[in-house]
Amino acid sequence: VCHCCSGGCVTVALVGVSLLLWCCRYMEAMCHILKQLDLLWRREFVSLLFTPLLALTPAAEPSTTTIKKGASKSRLQKFKLFLSNISSSNNKLPSDIERRILNACSFYQLCMKCLPSSRMDFLTCISYHGDVIPKLWYFLGTLTKLNAESLSQAISNTKFEQQIDAFRLFCQVACHLIVVLDDSEFYEKEEPFRLSDLVELSHLLNHVAFHLIWKVPKSPVRDDVLHDCLLLHSVLYARDSRRQFCPDNFWLIKDLKFSAFLSEFRNKKERALKLLTELPQILPHRNRVELFRERVKTEKKALGIIREGDLPAPSSYITIHRTRLLMDGHDQLSTLTSKSLKSTVKVKFINEQ
Repeated sequence: VCHCCSGGCVTVALVGVSLLLWCCRYMEAMCHILKQLDLLWRREFVSLLFTPLLALTPAAEPSTTTIKKGASKSRLQKFKLFLSNISSSNNKLPSDIERRILNACSFYQLCMKCLPSSRMDFLTCISYHGDVIPKLWYFLGTLTKLNAESLSQAISNTKFEQQIDAFRLFCQVACHLIVVLDDSEFYEKEEPFRLSDLVELSHLLNHVAFHLIWKVPKSPVRDDVLHDCLLLHSVLYARDSRRQFCPDNFWLIKDLKFSAFLSEFRNKKERALKLLTELPQILPHRNRVELFRERVKTEKKALGIIREGDLPAPSSYITIHRTRLLMDGHDQLSTLTSKSLKSTVKVKFINEQ
């Protein structure tokens, strides 16, 4: 028995040493692998992959020495002028440049999918590379007429998979950057986007998100694009709600017929519920108030809180000592059901005397 035990111990020890040696080799190899992967989100590597994009500069940029102070055009204005010159000829970039830029966008989308733990590193490096985001925005405009219909058609066609990758990368990177911009950068300096460009971008995202929810059938690609679109949309809408930069009634969708939406909402259709959850601002405020009141009234009827005739509605009673408001309130309210909490709760206070 002792001999068998000693043999088993030796076997276990050998296996343990083998595993230890393998782990050491693995950790040593992983150190080199991580160092190589670290290059993917270095500024130099991003510049290398996006060389064709970063090389897009105005053909005739005025010299800074000949421009008076305060009269110089912004970087985005110059680039807009350059793209207008392109559009006047063929409205498209040369095919090899377009393909290289799309390949770079698809490459980073694949990297973030395969290396989710390093996703923030990729987004941070690309977003803080000053020229990538504005030039990528205008590059998207050279591919096709950038609107909700064109993006919806691209989603349903695998031929435009790389264009979708470029749009998703722009939304992800722009969202990552705009979140950390302070008011001075966003409103006064207008970097990296001018406010007029942000209004145009907000209009696009608002209509794209509505179009994807209301008109495009569910699919994995559609859901991914919608997710990225809504993230950037919510960031811009939050900025505008806190300090307005878009015109009044900007977020309303006039193409949406409220009667059709209301019919689907009452029938609990998925797209109507999704629309109200994700994009409530596309409906006028008075209509949202009506929906809220109708929903509360319907729920009260379902719970039996509203009674017909002179019958009193059910109510709950709790007793609170004024010297123990927090403790008594927590102890007694926590015992009530959700139905009781939505109905009338009557409170009896007991004074110190």
